[in-house]
Amino acid sequence: MPMDHAHRLCRLGGFLAEHRAFWQPSAFVDPELDWQRTQPALWHYLQSLTDADVASLEADPELLATQLSPWIDGLDSALAWISVPRLDSAQGQTDTSHHDRLSTGVPGRKWQQIRSFAARVPSTPQDIHKAPLLEWCAGKGHLGRWLAAIRDQKVVGLEWDKALCEAGNQLSVQHRMACHLAFQDVLAPEAADWIARSGQVVALHACGELHERLLVLACSQGTPSLSLSPCCYHRRSGDLYRPYSIVGRERDLGLTRRELRLCVQETVTAGRRVRRLRDIEVAWRLGFDALQRELREQDEYLPLPSLPKVLLSGAFDTFCHWAAQCKGLGLSQQLDLSGYEARGWQRLQALRRQELVAHLFRRFIELWVVLDRVCYLQEAGYQVELGTFCDRLLTPRNLMINARLGSGRR
Repeated sequence: MPMDHAHRLCRLGGFLAEHRAFWQPSAFVDPELDWQRTQPALWHYLQSLTDADVASLEADPELLATQLSPWIDGLDSALAWISVPRLDSAQGQTDTSHHDRLSTGVPGRKWQQIRSFAARVPSTPQDIHKAPLLEWCAGKGHLGRWLAAIRDQKVVGLEWDKALCEAGNQLSVQHRMACHLAFQDVLAPEAADWIARSGQVVALHACGELHERLLVLACSQGTPSLSLSPCCYHRRSGDLYRPYSIVGRERDLGLTRRELRLCVQETVTAGRRVRRLRDIEVAWRLGFDALQRELREQDEYLPLPSLPKVLLSGAFDTFCHWAAQCKGLGLSQQLDLSGYEARGWQRLQALRRQELVAHLFRRFIELWVVLDRVCYLQEAGYQVELGTFCDRLLTPRNLMINARLGSGRR
C-alpha cells in the first residue's frame, strides 16, 4: 500500500534528523568534519577514489547510494521513500506537431521541459476552462503560449521584468497566440488579485519564496487547480526555513539557506568549460581560505561575496588581492601566493570527496521540503498528486505537484 504524503514526510524527517552529521556541516567552513573522525573507514574509502570515480559518483545518485550504503544506517530502506512515480500525461496521444513553431528561440532542453510539464497539467471542468489560465513567474511566456495552443485557452502570465514581458508579448502577437504577459511583481499585494480571478495556475521552476507565495495565495483564495514544479528553494529573504504544513512544523529540521541550496547543487547540463571555471573558483576560494586563516590568526571560515567572473581568467594572485580588499585585509604585493594556490587545489580534491556524503542526502532534503508543500495544500483542502514530469537527465528539478481543490471547499 503506498505511503501517504504526511507519513512519508515524517519518515524522511526522522531519517534526516538521525543522519544530520552527514549533511549539515560544511566542508568549506570546517576542513575536517566530525564524521571523518567517527567513520574513518568511510573516509578511507573516499580517499581511495580516483577523480574519475568521484565524477562517476557525482553523476549517478543511485550508484552513490549503493557505494555509501555500508556506512549509512537505514539507507537501503530509506531509498524507497524518495521514489516518486512519473505522472501520467493528461494530453493522451494528441498530435501537437503543428505548434512546433513555438519552440523557435527556446533552448532545446528548456523546450523539452516545457513540453513535458505542460503534458501533465490536468484538464479542468468547463466552467474553470473558460477563465484565463494563469502562469506564475512566466519569463517570456514560452510555457503559456504552448498551453494556449494545445488547450485552446487564454493564458495570462505574470512577470516582473518589463523587458521579458515586452519580448514575450511580441512573440504572442507573432505566433497569434492568446497569451498576454502582465508586468507584476508576484511578491506585491496586487498579485492576490490575479490569483482570485484565476481558475487554474501553473508555475514551472518558480524559485524559492516566489512559489511559496503562490502556495499561500492559492490556499487563501481557494484556487481550484494548481500545477507547480518548485526550484531554487534557497532563494528566500530569511535564512531559516519555517515549514508551511502543520506536520512539517511538528518535525522541523531547522533547515538554513545553505542546506536548502544543497538540494539544487546537482547539475547535469554544465559543459566542460563551465565545470573547469567552477573548479578554479572553488580551488581559489579554498586557497584564499588557507591564507586568511594564517593572516588573521583565526582558524575560522571567512565568507567571500560573489566574484566578478573575469577574475577567473586572470591569476590567483589577482584574485587574492581582490578577496583581501573585500575583507579589509592587508596583503603585501611581494607575498608569494603560489603555495596557497597549491593548497587550494589539494583541498578541492578532499572537498569533492567530503561532499559526496552530503550529496547523498540532496534528494531526501528536497523531497522533505516538497512534501511540506504537498501537506500544506492537503491541510487547505486540496487533493494532491506528486510525481516527476521528466527524466532527471533533462532536469534534476523534475518534481511536479498537481493540486485540485476538494468539493468541500468550493
